[in-house]
Amino acid sequence: MKRVALPGSDLAVSAIGYGTADLGVGMTDGDVASLLGAFRDAGGTFVDTAHVYAFWTSAGAGSSECAIGRYLAANRWDDVVVATKGGHPGLPGYRRTDRWLDPGRIHADIEDSLGRLRVDRIDLYYLHRDDLDLTVDEIIDALNEEIRAGTIGAIAASNWSVARLQAANDYAQARGLQGFVASQIEWSLASKRPAEPKPRGDQTVVAQEQDIEFHRRSGLPLCAYASTARGFFAPDSKNPSGYDNEASRTRRERARELAAQKGCTPTQIALAWLMNQSFPCIPLTGTVSIEHLRENLGAAAVTLTDSERDYLAYQEN
Repeated sequence: MKRVALPGSDLAVSAIGYGTADLGVGMTDGDVASLLGAFRDAGGTFVDTAHVYAFWTSAGAGSSECAIGRYLAANRWDDVVVATKGGHPGLPGYRRTDRWLDPGRIHADIEDSLGRLRVDRIDLYYLHRDDLDLTVDEIIDALNEEIRAGTIGAIAASNWSVARLQAANDYAQARGLQGFVASQIEWSLASKRPAEPKPRGDQTVVAQEQDIEFHRRSGLPLCAYASTARGFFAPDSKNPSGYDNEASRTRRERARELAAQKGCTPTQIALAWLMNQSFPCIPLTGTVSIEHLRENLGAAAVTLTDSERDYLAYQEN
């Protein structure tokens, strides 16, 4: 599988990343090893997790990081790049704080993640949500303190607005500091409208035209979660909530058409569409089915022409 360089860092990651929100939930270490081993065998090197995974289950926060840590302790994987996230807002069943990107809170999350992952340094560290109670100056300064301390390597943002991303990186560049080397938001071939805004930046970000234009203009890599639109392109899709609209249905039909021509699956076409953008885009696949994982990883071998890419991106009138 080809690698994608993250500008502003020494990291190069596999063209498809493995999202692990449910890894370790109701699984044995053998189950985890089978999934991570299949990802690795296919040339995958980019593993994505978070401090908060999976607080919404009985396994609790840290279950994903701990499962990955046990795997890494038992299996040599020299080229793996582990990304984790911290600074998630307080939610029922999880730690609470008014300022979830406060430097003390971030440091505590990093220390937790280092122990769970059983590593001395986190390769790529995302801020899971933005916190508008803090300035980008405060946030970038605190993250650079962690970089200087050696706890994290490069930094990235998850669910941040274009305006705050640009402001943070402008501040970092002006002061010779390290800025964000990637942004993680929800994006797939299926069309989805954004959720209603929540206060203080506590929300997921669904890619809209202004987000994509920012990545085209800046070249900042986009790591796309929910990249298969939660199974929307699968033959037995039940039209997951939020995706059932004219544009999505037309795009799915066109993906099926191209898949038949190329001898692959519509889901692989949808993932290939993300990887064939004019800027670096790394889809994250979060399945815990080894069959679906192998199908998704097969998208790395699918190529699209510019005209095929544009054909898939049908827009409603």
